[in-house]
Amino acid sequence: MSGELVTILLLTKNAGVEFHEVLDHCVGQQNQGVAKIVVIDSGSQDGTLDVVRRRGLPLIEIPPETFGHGRTRNYAARLADTRYVVYLSQDAIPHNEAWLTELLR
Repeated sequence: MSGELVTILLLTKNAGVEFHEVLDHCVGQQNQGVAKIVVIDSGSQDGTLDVVRRRGLPLIEIPPETFGHGRTRNYAARLADTRYVVYLSQDAIPHNEAWLTELLR
């Protein structure tokens, strides 16, 4: 088990411009030592992969034809080595910097 408490799993495909803000809120949690972030992408062609790589985040690429909502989430959960797993949609911008703490509470 890793030192972090939570793995934030972000499933993406062509995440768009809002994705920067989603990542900012996730990285803020990571910087507090609480969470690690893993991005699982299923065929982005809009620059999403470049955004993830520039931030140095773990990135798992899967073929688009293998994506399934349940199957991909189960696959992603098996990658986590933390006590908790949180799924966050690529366009779900957290309300504030305490979002993960509130969720865990």
